[in-house]
Amino acid sequence: MPQHYVYYPPLHGYYYFHPYHYAHVPAQQAFTSQFGVDPRNPYSNDFFKVVYAEYKASLIRPAAEPIGTPQPESPTDIIKKLKTLNEEGILSNEEFEAKKAEILQRM
Repeated sequence: MPQHYVYYPPLHGYYYFHPYHYAHVPAQQAFTSQFGVDPRNPYSNDFFKVVYAEYKASLIRPAAEPIGTPQPESPTDIIKKLKTLNEEGILSNEEFEAKKAEILQRM
């Protein structure tokens, strides 16, 4: 096997990444513990699994309530609206009673 020589790139420092330098470990443990990572292993990628799971969950919209769809009204609210239309003279008493009976029958 040929001898391996250390390479020093011209635009940045040392070619090899050494995350386990003993002087950097305490600072990296303090930084990662702020985000809930186990300080005994500050280089773990398990934290990103949680981040990606939360991100995927934020993209999924619930199918039961699409955005922009109004909530269905309760039967009592519908009857109250019909009563106000009856009092204003828009609905006759017969129409009001027929709609009211239809709504109460669905319950």
